[in-house]
Amino acid sequence: MFKKEYKVKGMSCQHCIEALLNNLSKLNLLKCEVTIGLVKVEFNGQETDEESIIKAIQESGYEVTFDSRL
Repeated sequence: MFKKEYKVKGMSCQHCIEALLNNLSKLNLLKCEVTIGLVKVEFNGQETDEESIIKAIQESGYEVTFDSRL
């Protein structure tokens, strides 16, 4: 199991959270938590991978910013 956090740029409201959650719900995630500017996920790495998660965030219209502190 993998746990990842992604800083997300461009989110500003509850609608942003709901839109991103809707897109991420299409993936087979074990756990998903979205707040403004942050996505926390748990996934098994076999059915869902990090590339798919990042792509889903980007397809929702947001930018993933990589922070070495995460």
